[in-house]
Amino acid sequence: MKATALPEHAFIPVDAGNVSPCQSDVYAFDWYVIHTNPRCEGRAANGLRARGLQVYAPQEVVWKMIRKGRGKTRIRAKRPAYPRYLFVGMQTLSWEIIHTCDGVAGIVCMDHAPVRIRAKEIEALQIAEDMGVFDHAVEPKAITVGGKVMLTYGPFDGYSATVKAIDGRNDDAKRLTIEVDILGKATPMEIPIDMIRLLA
Repeated sequence: MKATALPEHAFIPVDAGNVSPCQSDVYAFDWYVIHTNPRCEGRAANGLRARGLQVYAPQEVVWKMIRKGRGKTRIRAKRPAYPRYLFVGMQTLSWEIIHTCDGVAGIVCMDHAPVRIRAKEIEALQIAEDMGVFDHAVEPKAITVGGKVMLTYGPFDGYSATVKAIDGRNDDAKRLTIEVDILGKATPMEIPIDMIRLLA
């Protein structure tokens, strides 16, 4: 079974040496979860910010393969850590501002009431992102046969696997043969290196 690489639209190029902290005064706001339309996280975030709201959209760092001349090379790129979800900080909840914003599907509710997130949880996420917890761009040299990895894209996103073989002439072209435990059965799969992160 072969898995495909990540889609082009999921990424924003990132300079790993120029990542600024994402913390703000989170305790000055009430935080809610916003559901966006598919692939509209950036559009919704920009629209909400333009209306004066605080927006936090956690980003994870992964490898992306791009064409360079006749070959391919890897770059570090950002994509939403929680696709189709944003955290929005407001001092007063305004349904109208949120629901009329381009790219927003609605506010996440439970029992017909908006789900409110504690400010300390938002701060903890921001600190984790600043510390590199969401950086999943695994260096090829860190991958070993027998090592444990987790798939980060596709139908088996979140599944753990064991590396059985590493193929490829150079780091940019490496592919892995892994075994994924699916319903109690070890299933072999070949994937590109940009679809995994290491497990401790």
